[in-house]
Amino acid sequence: MMSLKGKTLYLPRVSLGTFMTEMCEKHGEKVAMVDATTGRTMSYQQVASTVRRLARGLRTLGFKKGDVLCVFSQNVMEYPIVFYAVASLGGVLQATNPTYNATELKDTIEICKSKFVLTFPASLPTVKAAAGNILKKIIVFGKAEGCTSFSSLIAPDISDGPISDPDIDPENDVVAILFSSGTTGKPKGVQLTHYAMVSNILQILSTGDLTKDDSYVIFLPFFHIYGLGPVISAGLYSGARSVIMSKFDIHEYLNNIQKYKATVLHVVPPVMVVMSNLPSISEYDLSSVRRILCGAAPLSTDIEAKIMVLFHLTFITQVYGMTEVQVTHISHGGKHKFGSAGYILPCAECKIVDVTTGKTVPTNVDGEVCLRSPSVMKGYKSNPAATAAIFDEDGWVKTGDIGHVDEEGILFIVDRLKELIKYKGYQVAPAELEDVLLSHPAVADVGVIGVPDVETGELPKAFIVKKPGSAVTEQEIQDYVTSKVSVTKRLRGGVTFITKIPKSPSGKILRRLLRQMD
Repeated sequence: MMSLKGKTLYLPRVSLGTFMTEMCEKHGEKVAMVDATTGRTMSYQQVASTVRRLARGLRTLGFKKGDVLCVFSQNVMEYPIVFYAVASLGGVLQATNPTYNATELKDTIEICKSKFVLTFPASLPTVKAAAGNILKKIIVFGKAEGCTSFSSLIAPDISDGPISDPDIDPENDVVAILFSSGTTGKPKGVQLTHYAMVSNILQILSTGDLTKDDSYVIFLPFFHIYGLGPVISAGLYSGARSVIMSKFDIHEYLNNIQKYKATVLHVVPPVMVVMSNLPSISEYDLSSVRRILCGAAPLSTDIEAKIMVLFHLTFITQVYGMTEVQVTHISHGGKHKFGSAGYILPCAECKIVDVTTGKTVPTNVDGEVCLRSPSVMKGYKSNPAATAAIFDEDGWVKTGDIGHVDEEGILFIVDRLKELIKYKGYQVAPAELEDVLLSHPAVADVGVIGVPDVETGELPKAFIVKKPGSAVTEQEIQDYVTSKVSVTKRLRGGVTFITKIPKSPSGKILRRLLRQMD
């Protein structure tokens, strides 16, 4: 096949701060965000006004163009406001996992050269232990000795008119640094420009599937690209109402869907697994949901089918992308196919290449997925070697995902290149075996890895979480898989029962941790 390219779309060269605040003003007094814990609300006009006032407060504090502000926090309504205020000043948001320990946080601060940190008082011991000599100011939600109060930066007595343009170059100036999942090693700092983030918001909304009449309930973390871009930023730009949860609890989530009559759900596969196995889900009124979007990791077709029945939907929208390119594919209801990652978005390009020769392969032949898009990152922060390794000479991003495109242009992801199991020269995809195992009535969750073997190279091994009360045995699991797959894909590496599959916040299985358990 030749490379596929989405239709054309006008993508403005504008700063993200201007892009978001001007649209928020157009949405006026409509409710933009709701705090799921307290019920506190903010209108779109309040969002735009607060962004501008905060930007002035940050500038008074000494924050200037090119400075990096690390947000070390769980989801709060102020998170996107901080993002757009920093963007308005030509600064950079470092979005960081709030569960990091001091060493992990220190690593990211040093990579990003962050001078400012925003956090909660409870996290100050971690922040101070990680601070080193780089940080200039620590800002806190609430109050803490020696720190700047966040509320003090939002001055009520100054004009909330537009921020003067700080000479932002949208195509080259970085607006956010997010960290890749680190499924195979230490996370890398992905630098996204204003133009890249603005482009992806418009690419996603161009499908027309998300509108100002929608209501979201959001638990996906804002430090992850899925939460920060496709969910909260695209949601606010569209005019939808976003109900924000600071942490995930399945019953609170379902209750919020019922309470706020959510129409669109943004989820990841682990949450789909939980919902599909939850007997009490029938106690909630979920009839308002018209669309479920699932991304960040492969979704089992068995789980997809169960969720469709539970929510009375004709299909589940799958979203494909990665931090380095953001979202490039979304599936549609008209031609939905089970297990697919959908169609390419406008202005994005996709090709499938042979992993050995690098040459483009025909339709329906597996190879490495390569992408180009206006939404692609500028590069990894402070890591030129990794940046050079992921781009080819023509600017294509080598995703490391193995998949194929069918005759209708629909993308299917098979697995990660580095995670394929090599058994006697045959390639075995862990995701395929995981899909088979999740269809077993006793399996709640699963992760598959390859274990070294002198004679064959690697043997497939499964780590399984049983459903409560299940007494399933290893032999029963082995027999089940044997009945479902070809001879090269059997679980010759064995089966181990564990209580939890280690996963990243976005739902990717951390196979390196499974290997440590072996």
